[in-house]
Amino acid sequence: MALERIYEKCFSDNSHGFRPGRSRHSALGAIKTGWKGISWFLEFDLHKCFDSMDRHRLVRLLREKIEDQRLFDLLHKM
Repeated sequence: MALERIYEKCFSDNSHGFRPGRSRHSALGAIKTGWKGISWFLEFDLHKCFDSMDRHRLVRLLREKIEDQRLFDLLHKM
């Protein structure tokens, strides 16, 4: 919840995955009502995407906006 409060405002309004009040259904609704003249779109399966994430880089990026050592200690334990 803490990360959501900090980063939610940074996401594109076109992003629907894993966001509060949004889902695949809201994405399909946005496509139906707002995408005129588009006859195709791409779908990706990101199932294994986060298996290879550089966690040290992620922590460095988080530290740019967050100053809570307890949070980072918890992340490292995970």
